[in-house]
Amino acid sequence: MWSLTLAAIAAGLLGTLAHAQNFTINVPAFDSSSVTLDPPNSWTTVNANQAFSGGAEFLVANQAQGRVTFTFPTPSSTFEYWGYQRSGGGLASLSIDGGAAVQIDFFGPGTTGNEPPLLFFSTSNLTNAIHTVVIQNLVDPRVGHADQLNVDKFVLHGPIPSPRPTPPSFPSNTHLADGPVGFSYHAFLALGADSPLNGGSGANTVEVLFDTGASSAWVDWIGCTDPDCGGSHHRYRPSSQHFFNSSIEDDIFFNDQTWRVNDTVTLGSLSIPSSTFGAAFGMDPETVDGNFGMAKSYCNGVLCSLYPNFIENSFEQALLAAPALSFYQLAPTDAPASGVTSRVALGGVDRNKFTGNMDWIPLTSSSMWQVPWGRRFVTRASGTIDATLQFNHEILTFDTGDPGLLGVPSDDWITLTTLTGAIQDSNSNWLFPCAASLTWNFNGSTNRNYTVVLSDQNTAQTINGTRFCAALANDSGDVQNWITGVPFLDQYYVSFYFGRRGVGASMGFGTKNLAASAASSSPVIGTP
Repeated sequence: MWSLTLAAIAAGLLGTLAHAQNFTINVPAFDSSSVTLDPPNSWTTVNANQAFSGGAEFLVANQAQGRVTFTFPTPSSTFEYWGYQRSGGGLASLSIDGGAAVQIDFFGPGTTGNEPPLLFFSTSNLTNAIHTVVIQNLVDPRVGHADQLNVDKFVLHGPIPSPRPTPPSFPSNTHLADGPVGFSYHAFLALGADSPLNGGSGANTVEVLFDTGASSAWVDWIGCTDPDCGGSHHRYRPSSQHFFNSSIEDDIFFNDQTWRVNDTVTLGSLSIPSSTFGAAFGMDPETVDGNFGMAKSYCNGVLCSLYPNFIENSFEQALLAAPALSFYQLAPTDAPASGVTSRVALGGVDRNKFTGNMDWIPLTSSSMWQVPWGRRFVTRASGTIDATLQFNHEILTFDTGDPGLLGVPSDDWITLTTLTGAIQDSNSNWLFPCAASLTWNFNGSTNRNYTVVLSDQNTAQTINGTRFCAALANDSGDVQNWITGVPFLDQYYVSFYFGRRGVGASMGFGTKNLAASAASSSPVIGTP
């Protein structure tokens, strides 16, 4: 019988839930359900010093024919073999799944037999699967015979994934407020006096980034006298009906300073008469008219941002049937049918924008859109390995405001570049083998895999017989979380589901539908 122990993995971020745990399985040598000792009747159980579970198995007869076969009782990417040194000699070969054998040296000329067991072999580079290990006793040329092959225990480690989330269900009165999306998650809002709700035409809009990596909002407005306001920007004009200035100043980011105001926000068919955002009175040069943070406003039911974003505010005021923000953002490599364009939908999921079922993934309780854990597979020239346990940081943040493919904490960057065989050129720029990739599995509702190629395939060069390409991932320094941005998100139809005040929040990923039907809209009723 094998034993299982659990150790919670620290989340590394205040307010985050550690959904993943590690398992450790110790399999004693006498566990006949996983271990076969050959030849039969040639082994005996010895109460050796510190033997796991009270006894280790020693080969006491027919040493030249000794063999141990161990089949994993559960999938794992790691393996350890523990045993005892022998003073009379000791040499064996170990192979996994019939692969190349390695030698195990358990000869200890000075051993007295009272020492504790030693770790003879370990690996963490296996695929996460059931593996079979064969240990074959060998003649030790140093003593001229085979000696007492022995096993104390085998040890497996691995992550226990969080339970798969239940996809959100959209009510029968779900309707979508749909609008165009410009470059990289830029939406167009009619604010204040320009909203049809306040007598505006709705045609005068501001272009704002819907930024899932930010929790507050700013927009250029007619009251701003900063030199970087105005110019080519479209500007927010306060309404006479719903404008209210709280006289609270907020420093948002990148030196953007705002008055916290309330006014009307309109996108497509949705108009919320009064929602909070920031009217900028100081800003750096910007290419957009504003930035509307779309991080979760609530963390487990408690407001954890300066104020609710207008989507959650609309849901609270029953203007939306569901608190969802869904993007159909066409990537540069997409080839959609004529008339199909990038769109954003508020209030639900658009059935016409994806095929198959969406994969809904669990999130942390943080305001950021973060998955707490994911199994990570690294593909390199020698094959694919489950590298989950080799990385120190578990959390991955999804940020529509980040133009990069993948930012990796420095210590995990060292691991990633080492595993893939990445190198630096003469200018210290990183190059990955062109075939290197990283695949996540977030234990989502459909168990989907998400693969990113780590380099720009258009930059290939051959170095010492290997094709290398310029890195698309980067070392993000002394940070605690991985982060992925626009190039990753662009691959999918993505829905950010806020839950009710943060409770039940989830993210859904679907395969984009590029056919002509994607030009029209149809809300999902029930589970997408």
